Amino acid sequence: MRLKTATIWGLVALSAAALTARTALAEPSTHLNLGSLGADVSQLDPDYAANTTDRTVVAWIFNGLVRFKPGSTDPASIEPDLAESWEASDDKLVWTFHLRKGVQWQKGYGEMTADDVVFDLGCGDGRLVITAALKHGCHGVGIDIDPVRVAEARANVKLHGVEDLVEIREQDVFTVDLSEADVILMYLLPWMTKRLIPQFQEMAPQSRIVSHDFGIGDILYIKPDSTHQVSLEGTNETHLIHRWDTPLHVPPPRTE
Repeated sequence: MRLKTATIWGLVALSAAALTARTALAEPSTHLNLGSLGADVSQLDPDYAANTTDRTVVAWIFNGLVRFKPGSTDPASIEPDLAESWEASDDKLVWTFHLRKGVQWQKGYGEMTADDVVFDLGCGDGRLVITAALKHGCHGVGIDIDPVRVAEARANVKLHGVEDLVEIREQDVFTVDLSEADVILMYLLPWMTKRLIPQFQEMAPQSRIVSHDFGIGDILYIKPDSTHQVSLEGTNETHLIHRWDTPLHVPPPRTE
């Protein structure tokens, strides 16, 4: 059975700027602007957000399998979010969640299913695959050649209790079999992504390749099917997220 993958690039981001009620009423918008009278937000990564302000904002940004009923923190009020129902084993050690049908990732990255697997090439400390497992129950495979980063990622997997969902491999990305992957995440230099083309071409049709900032080779070599610009609030930093659908349209070799 071919594993399916998804990408956590589909997580929804909201602005944290303040907006008056008058402006909100006068200019209807699909954007929700939020203001806080507490401490400034210091961390939006759900794995590392710890203080009250960070946790409050993170809860508005990311969906979970379940949630507290709005306005309540009573465990008895927990209601479905991405999961439509769930049950526990008699010993309460195994919990099974049934996902809602038709839940779509942002930016047209397709439907989220319980079979989703994140392949992260160059996974570093493993935060992407761990977040996918924690927030959406996705299976994850992180690949890194650096034994120090692999050890760090495995420790983080154990720390977050997702050993049954996330696998971290110490492996050269150029030796990875990608034929079972539907979506690839990567933050690799252009010469590396270009060298991976034969492996990308082994993926099933309509699989997706998502790259942070860099193209597959030169960005004009294989034009992305879509590119989204992401600006970081409070900084001058801008990042690009490129997406390609397989099979890639590789230009023919140049002839002199």
